[in-house]
Formats: sequence, C-alpha cells, structure tokens
Amino acid sequence: MSTSTSLWRWAKEYDGPVAFLVAVGDLVLSGVLLQSVIASGITSGAPNDAEQAAVRQAQDTAQTIWGVWLAAGLLIAAALRMPRTAMVHLAAMLAIPGAFVAYVAAHH
Repeated sequence: MSTSTSLWRWAKEYDGPVAFLVAVGDLVLSGVLLQSVIASGITSGAPNDAEQAAVRQAQDTAQTIWGVWLAAGLLIAAALRMPRTAMVHLAAMLAIPGAFVAYVAAHH
C-alpha cells in the first residue's frame, strides 16, 4: 500500500471528526478576530489621527488573517479530498461575521 493511498483512506475515514475540530477552531478564531476589531475601535472621547490609524491597522490585520485562514482551509480540505470538512469550514468561518451583521442590522 502506498503512502498516498493511505493518506486518502485516512482523509475519507476521518472527514467527520476533522470537520468538527475544524469548526470549533474556526468559530474560536472568528470570534477572537471579531472581538479584536471591536476592541480596537473603543476609544475614550473622539479618536485622534493616530488612534484612527491604529484602528484601521487592526481591522486590516484581522481581515487579512481571516481571509488567509478561510482560503488556506478550503485549499487544504480540497487537496485532502475532504468535502465535509471544506463545507463545515466555510460555514463556520461565515457564521460569526454573519451573526454579527444580523445582530447589528436588527439593533440599528
């Protein structure tokens, strides 16, 4: 049995458990990134130019991390032929931002 055959067999066999672990990690990461974006925008009084630049930098960093994590997870799941993991990864990565947007829309 070749190494590649055993890798594909492993990926097919453990697609479900890996999908669960990926979902938990994605939800935690998305929550932490959202919290950092929210916390970076909290200032006392009117923000000056330096504070506004720091907020923008924090938001850009969080967006970059989120985007790279999303793309990398989808590419890895596709390369390993783990469709359940790919779909769960996509859903989990969109869940936190989607819930936040829905919350803001409902309370605005």
